[in-house]
Amino acid sequence: MWLLFLCLAFHEILGDSYTEELRVRRLASGNLLTEFRLNITSDDIELGPRHILFPRIIAEIISTHSVAELSFHLTQGRWYSSRWGLPPQPSGSTGAMVHAWIYGNETT
Repeated sequence: MWLLFLCLAFHEILGDSYTEELRVRRLASGNLLTEFRLNITSDDIELGPRHILFPRIIAEIISTHSVAELSFHLTQGRWYSSRWGLPPQPSGSTGAMVHAWIYGNETT
């Protein structure tokens, strides 16, 4: 509850948006499927001394390279389709994955 209050206060002060979602589902095998989503939206990445919602290095990368959207996916384990059916979507392969939408100019 306290975290929710802080997030709402930061949104009002900074104009940023922060949401998180946790989904837990029991599979037919008895195993648990867990999915955690964190979403941070900001109209302006300001490289000031305070970075509350994400690390300064991320703000520097976004600002320097004109990144419009940045996604990180971290996945652990294996999905056994023969036991559990098709994997939930969207899903990624095991490991880490980074996607970025970068604004281009006339030379890129």
